[in-house]
Amino acid sequence: PRHIMLDLWGSATIRTGGEDFAQALALLGVTPVWDTASARVTGFEILPQALCEFPRVDVTLHVSGLFRDMFPGLIALFDDAVRAVAACDEDASFNPLTQAEDLRRVFGAASGSYGLGVGDKIVRGDWTTQEELARQFIENAGHALDREGASSPARPAASAAGIPSRSTLAPDAKIIRLKASRMRSCPALSSWWYSPTTRVPRGTRRI
Repeated sequence: PRHIMLDLWGSATIRTGGEDFAQALALLGVTPVWDTASARVTGFEILPQALCEFPRVDVTLHVSGLFRDMFPGLIALFDDAVRAVAACDEDASFNPLTQAEDLRRVFGAASGSYGLGVGDKIVRGDWTTQEELARQFIENAGHALDREGASSPARPAASAAGIPSRSTLAPDAKIIRLKASRMRSCPALSSWWYSPTTRVPRGTRRI
């Protein structure tokens, strides 16, 4: 696929030590940069096209309120990685981000808000159509988060990130299965050390 959305939860990130987030970086063709002295991640590297096992994927993250509040450094790192990948001098057939006009790729509930209200709406029976529930989800989950974690007014997250609807997907679209070797660098939770206040990512470079 050229576009994909990953759902990141704070509890799952704690449980897996950041495995889902590492998968998002791998799909972008990005690897973490480690500080050997502290064994922490301080930046990222963009894999050159020759070393990528598959074309870069335009990845959008939908994050929970807990993830937003607990891992601001990961939001900053991902935002920096997306913009760095988009700036690469690569063909759009390999790197769809080079043609993206809007590079906001992290969405979730508004700052200070938790949950999307869809479950409560269903329990109360306060809905009539699936489209109504979908609209509730998009309105509450479509707040774009910047690298500092601040949210902007709700907008359709999928269209903002250029993610096609199911009806527009190619019939031969395939799911990419990542090799375990690509995931061996998934860091422990305490190893993600990336400050959202750092304007120039430490350790960011092309390899």
